[in-house]
Amino acid sequence: MRKFFKNKSINRPYDFKTKLKSCRKVRVFCDYKQYITDRGEVYLPVGVNWQISETEFEYYIPRDSLDVLGSGWFSRYTPAMRQMNATFMQRSDYDPETQYIFILQRASQDDISGDMPRGGQFGYIFTGAVTDYLRRHPASINIMIGRTIAHELGHGIFRLRHTFDDAYRITETSTENLMDYSWGTDLVKLQWDAIHSPALIRGFDSDEDAMMVLGRFGFTWLGNLLWGFAPDDQESEIERTIQPLLNHVHNDYSDYFERSTTDNINITLGDFRAWSVRQASHSGRIGRSIYSKFNENRDDTFNLYENGIYLENYELEGKSYQVAIYSTKSTVDLKNDKIRLKGYRDLADNKHVKAGYTRNYGVIVFYGDDGKFEMMLQIAGQDTPEKITKQWLNYLSIVVASEEQEEYDGDILDRIRGVISRLFSSIELPEIWGEDTSQAGQNEFVCYKCGKDLTITHQDLMDIFPNSTLIRNNPTSSTHFQTAFEKAQLNSCYRIAHLFSQVSHESNSMRATVENLDYSLRRLLETFNTTSSARLFFNQSFWDDKEYLEYAVSDLYEMVDTTKSEKGDYDASAYMMFRYSNSDTDTIRIPVSFTLNRGNGLYKSVSLTDPQKQENRERWVNQVYGRSALGNDGPETGDGYRYRGRGAIQLTGKDNYRRVGEICNRLFGTSYDWVNNPDMISTDLQANIYAAIGYILMAFPDYSLLDGTDVSAVTRRINTALHGLSQRQAKFDTLIQTKYKCN
Repeated sequence: MRKFFKNKSINRPYDFKTKLKSCRKVRVFCDYKQYITDRGEVYLPVGVNWQISETEFEYYIPRDSLDVLGSGWFSRYTPAMRQMNATFMQRSDYDPETQYIFILQRASQDDISGDMPRGGQFGYIFTGAVTDYLRRHPASINIMIGRTIAHELGHGIFRLRHTFDDAYRITETSTENLMDYSWGTDLVKLQWDAIHSPALIRGFDSDEDAMMVLGRFGFTWLGNLLWGFAPDDQESEIERTIQPLLNHVHNDYSDYFERSTTDNINITLGDFRAWSVRQASHSGRIGRSIYSKFNENRDDTFNLYENGIYLENYELEGKSYQVAIYSTKSTVDLKNDKIRLKGYRDLADNKHVKAGYTRNYGVIVFYGDDGKFEMMLQIAGQDTPEKITKQWLNYLSIVVASEEQEEYDGDILDRIRGVISRLFSSIELPEIWGEDTSQAGQNEFVCYKCGKDLTITHQDLMDIFPNSTLIRNNPTSSTHFQTAFEKAQLNSCYRIAHLFSQVSHESNSMRATVENLDYSLRRLLETFNTTSSARLFFNQSFWDDKEYLEYAVSDLYEMVDTTKSEKGDYDASAYMMFRYSNSDTDTIRIPVSFTLNRGNGLYKSVSLTDPQKQENRERWVNQVYGRSALGNDGPETGDGYRYRGRGAIQLTGKDNYRRVGEICNRLFGTSYDWVNNPDMISTDLQANIYAAIGYILMAFPDYSLLDGTDVSAVTRRINTALHGLSQRQAKFDTLIQTKYKCN
């Protein structure tokens, strides 16, 4: 029975400051410093002191919500988090020894109030979810946000787990513990010990540390439902204790192999000097003995050397392997009946054998009845580490490859892929799955759901965009789209239908390569009524003093000066009131329609010269788009006009030009520099199309929305004001009923 007790009952607080040589430092990016005053209630009773400061960090988040997964699940950053972290780390005041908390409005999941991967340096607090909670459960927002920060710091700095995860399995919200979801502040002795663990001295995990999964930076564990995202205790122990030794031996295999021909060679790596590469490696007996005993399917005992490593080169079925055998005991008992498995999925619950791989090698680990690691095979060869690991599981008759085994393991793969697509961007997925991206386009490109051929032809594009001369006159357009779809894994009917429906509206059915800036006053007021930089338009003097004549470009009218006996040809027939956001004071009333009253009207039509039109275009665009939220440097710099909407998706803003260009360069191997050459997006057809794909990848770190039919949710990530939603919906509906009907 676990006993939870109040912090105040801990009467001998540990001097955490002395333990770490200095106080832990936390910087809070917001004006909410008072929110974390409550953290003293949580941590001071256990001897943790903090230095707290605050600052501002301006960062543009597409669709105003950060993509998250929840720190208790995977202990890693999502692509959106990594991008935000990397941007901040470029600041001159970045301190690698400081914990940072970002205060944001919303997460991608509305009910998440905070997120911080275990061991991570960066955490995120979402005030919107806390506010939502307080509407239902009245309390002090200062206290609630303070405790949320304390909870997330528990994950980040102290690597505490939730009370309800597999390590404890206590019913969620059933306690008053800090690491439960009940907003409590209790800690138990186990957590107290973790807070004062010397291991915390090693500091924060790097972003790569947080991503040690899937064979890219650490282990992918076969059979684990999350394949490394949530390793069990035995798997974690391998990663935590012996992986540096495995990497060292793998890197220096040839040297150790050659030197051990005449003598036992002690390992030279730091904490592993007790290990040695044994001269017996060259007898040719150790590995073959293990191999034969496995295949004889009988219990047996191996007499090895404690902390011994045996290196042997193998030839099996015409393939060469380098095998390192590690032993922690002098006598290893093999229990064959406990390691013969029906499929890889059985590895998850088996306590006698585990198998996994890194980016360089595979491992098969054997455990005694006490759950302790006794013997391990580390294998490297010509094939991919995943394939090698499975081959050796088959060679050793642990998991025998068969149709029955494939069917047994098959259903778990779809579940794994669904989880992984939430954690990695589509740019990373081919590498994650070990796919050769150089072969893109050589294989059949089909919908992963229904198997429909998704090859796009020039005729297909002309059918989708029938009035586009750009498409009609450029047969290579289909090649650019096809390449983009394959590399970005837009490999479903719905994904492509969503892309085309958004592109159709944004680019006027692939007819506009540059944004049409000939806005009327009414359109300016309707379009930018929530844009802070356009607030100056929402003042009655903007109309009365005729300031609008320096911004609007089309459908211009002005009132005549009756004091000078001027006569116009038009009268106003209808007026409208326009309001900035929900303001009661930022309003403007203007005429929106006119009737002819030649020679007796109060209004006259205004015709601008071409130079005047261009001046107005640049003036309003610089005012509206020049804002820093788009990465631009202010209206006076001309950035708003310089980085106006271009391409198939009408890419807008300096930050987007830079970030999407970088995404395209990584994905397509291009060398775009759209910050210094922005016109390229509108003049180069390939750049025009690739910019749209790159933006989709940035706006959708995972494809869960694109795999559904909610056009409104998809549109909100492209255009938060949902302009043109009905047209986008109509195009999507047409596409999924015809070309992209998912069978």
